Amino acid sequence: MIMNQPNGELRVFFIKWLQMLAIMVFVPCAYAQIVPSDPKPTTSFSMLGYLQELKVDHPDQPLSSGSMVINGVRVILPANLLIKMPGQYLTVNDLFRGPHPDLNLNIPENPSSGLALSDKNKPAIPFEVQVIGNMVDGKYIAGWVSISQQDLNIGAGFICDIDYSKGELLIGDKAGCGKAEAARVRINDPAGRYGKKNSDKVGGAAFDERFSADPGNAPIVSETGFPMCIPRRTTGK
Repeated sequence: MIMNQPNGELRVFFIKWLQMLAIMVFVPCAYAQIVPSDPKPTTSFSMLGYLQELKVDHPDQPLSSGSMVINGVRVILPANLLIKMPGQYLTVNDLFRGPHPDLNLNIPENPSSGLALSDKNKPAIPFEVQVIGNMVDGKYIAGWVSISQQDLNIGAGFICDIDYSKGELLIGDKAGCGKAEAARVRINDPAGRYGKKNSDKVGGAAFDERFSADPGNAPIVSETGFPMCIPRRTTGK
């Protein structure tokens, strides 16, 4: 059979089209990347360290801005920032209202939070701060802040006894351990959600309620996740 001219031209065109397609698929492509003449580093930062200094700019404003120093670096805390505490969120202003923020609504001039190492009434154990934010014009601006104390400190043991007057568990390394050797565990609980209220406990005024437990999300649980509390009284009383 002899192929006529039009069909022959169509066949030649189809073969050339397949060849071009194969070149496009199998030949790797190179892309040019535009590099700026003066590249700048990323503007974000993440920082972890001890709280060395803490300041509030306007003590009379509930949502005031402020600043803190971590690892020798000053970080600006913008207005309206909510700082994550172990069981709640507080403003910069809240941190300067002392261990009982709900009772101290007014902040004196030149206030001290008692949380920073530079404070006159500095803490016996340093507080740890985690900050994530951005660098703007050479300044560190916080976007997320968390304050805690001994965040990675954990322990385990047997419940040796319960002190109902203080609302505390006595934890030891063996069943029946003596009170002198036991570690004492209490819950910072102003509302009494997980046991006695702080105000009803012997020595409860010493609690710093800025670090209280979350009353709505059950941070105290059993191994199975069931919400627990420290008993308020012995059975039958």
